[in-house]
Amino acid sequence: MVQLGSSKAEASRPLSRRVSELERSLAEELARAKRQRDGQRAFFEQLLAGKPLGAVLDALIHTVEAEMDGAMCSILLLDAAGERLFHGAAPSLPVEYCRQIDGLAIGPTVGSCGTAAALDRTAIVTDIEEHPAWASFRELARAHGLRACWSVPFHDGQGKVIGTFAFYYRAPREPTRDEITQCQDIAHLAAIAVEQTRIREAHAQSVEAVRRSQEEVIQAQSEAIAELSLPLIPITDDVLVMPLIGPIDERRAERVISALLAGIGARGAKAAILDVTGVPVVDAQVGGAILRAANAARLAGARVVVTGAKPAVARMLGDMGAWMGGVTTCSTLKSGIALAEAMVRARGA
Repeated sequence: MVQLGSSKAEASRPLSRRVSELERSLAEELARAKRQRDGQRAFFEQLLAGKPLGAVLDALIHTVEAEMDGAMCSILLLDAAGERLFHGAAPSLPVEYCRQIDGLAIGPTVGSCGTAAALDRTAIVTDIEEHPAWASFRELARAHGLRACWSVPFHDGQGKVIGTFAFYYRAPREPTRDEITQCQDIAHLAAIAVEQTRIREAHAQSVEAVRRSQEEVIQAQSEAIAELSLPLIPITDDVLVMPLIGPIDERRAERVISALLAGIGARGAKAAILDVTGVPVVDAQVGGAILRAANAARLAGARVVVTGAKPAVARMLGDMGAWMGGVTTCSTLKSGIALAEAMVRARGA
């Protein structure tokens, strides 16, 4: 999430400058989302091609590390008995460190990964030198310059822990909320890779089983990419912008509504801008999704402005009764920001 400053500071600067900064921030956010989508696409292509699990997990980790400054990631896999963790992938961690923790017996005070697997919950250690869970492994971590480790367990389709995904750092460090969310998202992708690989191996002779697993992976890919395409950017304390990119179906529409309501509730926003410039087709289905989002936002105490809408789209929304749901359309993001801020001022008056 990009924070451009407080509402008072923003109001004192020219609108053109604020729009320029917002557009630059949007461009950076979209570029980051594209890199993530491209990396995930490569990951799923390798998985669908039947590449070895280690290579698939390595590709996933390289994608994450490219976006996380200073992070070294590790994936450990839990054995069938649910007692020990074995090496899955860790391309940036020291080889000797990986060798010494291979086959680690899990437990409630066994480092970050052993604890996460044993307790089935995220284990965050901001300073390995100080945390009791690392008492037996502190010297090993120190020898390899490791000072912080966050670990998230991941599960199979029945909810059973099958491995852990971890971030290591060479300095004490506390995760942000977005970093924890990203860690959980990547752990979910690792779970998909592990489970689908096991399914493929178990049903190597069954064409119907392979086809079914591929369909599940494709569906998971679509969901993962959709999750990355809902950035919510605050302009001021009262105004949020959500740039929508790519096609919108029923499932993604529900995600738009959920993300919008969460942002409005968290910040107490009074106006939200849905920018549809990046949506290739705005048909009646998409229009209906916009109206549902607007109605939900109105019930949460915010007005909705739709920007980037072509005249035909604006007419369609009007015909669908957009004005009754408190939706206003603008052709450009700049005019939409000005309108949203005017709405907030008028509401305050």
